[in-house]
This record gives sequence, structure tokens and C-alpha cells, in this order.
Amino acid sequence: MSEIRAATADEVLKDNKQGNSSVCDTHKSDVETDHYCNHNLPPDNQQLIVDCLRSRVDFCQICCENEFGESFEK
Repeated sequence: MSEIRAATADEVLKDNKQGNSSVCDTHKSDVETDHYCNHNLPPDNQQLIVDCLRSRVDFCQICCENEFGESFEK
């Protein structure tokens, strides 16, 4: 029962996350974007990290999706 509650709470927190859009700026250096991709994305999703590192366009989209939950998509 507590596992279900914890999972539900995690989903609610993720959906209501309102992060920092300035970290998603595509004018940051490669070192800064690499750091973000490697330290702020789930370590169990290596393909997402690779996509984030691959190009500035991917970085911007992935970063924004990571920084903001579904409640704040706009």
C-alpha cells in the first residue's frame, strides 16, 4: 500500500514540477549543456542522455520537458 502511495506522490510531483527555464538556454557552452544532461536526467535512461548530448535542438526540448511537468507544458 505504501509503495502505491509513494508512486502516486512521485507522479503528482513530477506533473507539477516548475523548474528553471534559463538552464535550457541553447547559447550555453557545450560543457554546461553536457553537465546538465549528465547530472539532471534519470541515470537509468541512457538513450535520453545521449539524445540530450547530441544536438542543441534535442537539448532544448529534453531540458524543458525535464524542467517542467505536464501541468506547466506551455
